[in-house]
Amino acid sequence: MSDLLTTYDAWLSDDGPAALVIREHLMPVEGRDGVLFPATFAAGDNFAGGYNIDGAMEGENICLIDTVGSQANRIEPIFANPKYAALVPQVVVTAGEGANKKEYRLLEAGHRAGDALVRCSALQQELQTAFKELLKGNAEPLAKIAPTSLVFGVWDSRDTQAKLPRLVTSAIRAFNVRKLTRSAQFVPAASYVEEGLLDEPPDKGAKDRYA
Repeated sequence: MSDLLTTYDAWLSDDGPAALVIREHLMPVEGRDGVLFPATFAAGDNFAGGYNIDGAMEGENICLIDTVGSQANRIEPIFANPKYAALVPQVVVTAGEGANKKEYRLLEAGHRAGDALVRCSALQQELQTAFKELLKGNAEPLAKIAPTSLVFGVWDSRDTQAKLPRLVTSAIRAFNVRKLTRSAQFVPAASYVEEGLLDEPPDKGAKDRYA
């Protein structure tokens, strides 16, 4: 066990690697020519919205399939799985009373230790102290409460402004994609207007609502 604990110490030394990178080639479940649906994004900052594809559609391009933030939000809750639960503290916040009472895991909070849900709980003072220590370069108090906040990044935007970048990032991208169009046709079971089941629509808006 002692050998295992020291095996990777050299990686953490000042002359060790700046980063460890793993690139894994993925394939759609339907095969190399399978159709997949990337994430879509809201419009803003000169971005029209929809798929995030950089480059020419008829040439080299890169399409963002799954973002860093989305990947982190998929990976972190895995530590609530019984198989991995013993690796990190299982902090649960209870909100509401009676029939409205609900329990939320810190591992599911979008902003981790900086999430408003957690900061408005009994952990508020303890987390504030931990973030203040983080600003001094001491991550141990936060590691004892929310170690995944150190791994996936955290920003205490509502209080101390302590910010810690991610240690682990993951994203899925596709290269040289071609945008396809999907269509469908609907044939109604009856001609509702012609058969007197519905009144003649007075305008296009009413006609669209019939559809």
